[in-house]
Amino acid sequence: MAAWNEISIGEDGVARCGWADSAPDYRQYHDEEWGFPVDDDFLLFEKLCLEGFQSGLSWLTILRRREGFRTVFHGFDFHRVAEMTDSDVERLLGDERIIRHRGKIEATINNAARAQEVEAELGSLGAFFWSYEPEPRGNDDIQPTTPESTAMAKALKARGFRFVGPTTAYAFMQAMGIVNDHLAGCSGREAVERRARPLSDRGDRPSPIRLLQSGPWPRTFSVAISTTVRSIPSPVGFVTGPAGPTPATAASTWFAWWRPPSSSSSPGVWGTT
Repeated sequence: MAAWNEISIGEDGVARCGWADSAPDYRQYHDEEWGFPVDDDFLLFEKLCLEGFQSGLSWLTILRRREGFRTVFHGFDFHRVAEMTDSDVERLLGDERIIRHRGKIEATINNAARAQEVEAELGSLGAFFWSYEPEPRGNDDIQPTTPESTAMAKALKARGFRFVGPTTAYAFMQAMGIVNDHLAGCSGREAVERRARPLSDRGDRPSPIRLLQSGPWPRTFSVAISTTVRSIPSPVGFVTGPAGPTPATAASTWFAWWRPPSSSSSPGVWGTT
C-alpha cells in the first residue's frame, strides 16, 4: 500500500492519493467528496463538527458513523442543533451510532449557536470559511497546519467555537476544497481544478442563497422562499445535502444560472465535472 503522500494506482487503474486506497470507504470519499469545493452551510457545519469528533480518532471511524451523526444532529441544520438541550446531551451519550463524548457533543451544540451568529453577521458560513482561501500553491510538502488554518482557528475560537484548533481547521480546509491537496498525478486533482470554486471564481457575485439571506426581508421569509423553491423542478437537478435537499442547496440549485451550468454527484458541490 502506498504512503499517504504517494500516488496509488488502484486495481481499477485510477491514480489516487495514497491514503484513499487503504479502505473502500476512503476510496469513495476521496473520489466523490474530499477536496471538492463546498459552499453549502449545513455541509460546512457538518464537516467542522465531525472534524472535532475525529480528534484522537481516525477519520474512517467517523466516516462509518456519519449517517448516525446526521440523524441525531438533524442533518447538521445548525438552527435545529442550537435548540438542543442538556437532556439531548444525556440521550446522545447513550446512542451507539455516534462517538459518545460529552465534550464533543456539547461543543457541537455550542458551535451551532455560534454558526447562527456568523450567518447573521456575514450572510452565510461559506462567506466566513472561504475568506481564508490561500493563493494556489504546490503541495509537495503538505503540513498539518498553515498560516491560513491558524488564522481561521484563532478567529473561530474568538467567536466562541470549540474543538477547532489549527490542525482541525486545515483538515477542514482540505476536505471542503478551500485548498486542493490532491497530490500531483492524482485523478482527483484535475477534477477539483475543473470545478468552479464557490467564492474565488465568482468575483463580486454573491451566492444565490446569500442574496436570499441578506435581502430586504426577514430570514423567515427567505427560508420560506428557498423551501418553496425546493419543490420546483430545476433544469440542472437538485444539489442535495446530507438529509436531502436543504433550503440553501435547493435555492442555490434553482439559481444555477448565477454560475456556469453544473451537474454534480457530490452533495453541496458547485461546478462542472
